[in-house]
Amino acid sequence: MSTEGLFRPVSASRTFEAIIAQVQEAILSGKLRYGDRLASERELVQQFGVSRATLREALRSLEALGWIEIRPGAQGGIFVVRPSTDRAGSALEALMRFHEVSPKDLEEFRISFEPETAAWAALRASPQDVAELRDIVARMGRLVEDRGVAWSLVSDLDLEFHMRIAAASGNRVRSAVMLAVHSSVQSASRSLDPLMTAEIRRSIADELDAIAEAIAKGDQEAARAAMKAHVERFSRMETEWLERQSTE
Repeated sequence: MSTEGLFRPVSASRTFEAIIAQVQEAILSGKLRYGDRLASERELVQQFGVSRATLREALRSLEALGWIEIRPGAQGGIFVVRPSTDRAGSALEALMRFHEVSPKDLEEFRISFEPETAAWAALRASPQDVAELRDIVARMGRLVEDRGVAWSLVSDLDLEFHMRIAAASGNRVRSAVMLAVHSSVQSASRSLDPLMTAEIRRSIADELDAIAEAIAKGDQEAARAAMKAHVERFSRMETEWLERQSTE
């Protein structure tokens, strides 16, 4: 298809990322659909106002992220493809990084998104899902009792729990979105290390246990409420920590 008028020249700074963002946004908005063929490299170079080397770097990244496929030969070209769940998560993460998602953005999103994900997990979780959640809770319980264990290890296990719940929800979009926010959540959680006393670590383990048991019982309201309380705790701690750093 012709992409004339779809893309605009990019500024001299961040040209590589700007090309990626424009193509991603065109796909997400429906202006480009799965199977559509983009213009030729020569035409795209003119539309974006960049060098061929810059364009090719952006196209290689888009292909690696699963947004496009570059096919060689007479019938080849640059085609929009349907990404897998993993690649969709990676692509959303790239978009978040480009738009510089703030801690407040992440907090607002998680407080509304994750409780509902837990409620869906309570409705759909299989016996295997429940067993895996309980296993994570058991491992978390052992870790928080060992004062020699770094918070980063406990934090990563907490994040594994959240990812497992997204999978148990049976919704691929929710799983993809959790993959997208994975790095941001991990970074935010690890930054709270100075606040993580032994008492707080134990209470976090208890919170995960409450969420897992609500899901095991199929209690959507309890799962939603327990997850909301858990996410709100982390959000309050992150806000407290950021405020403390800003005054030092």
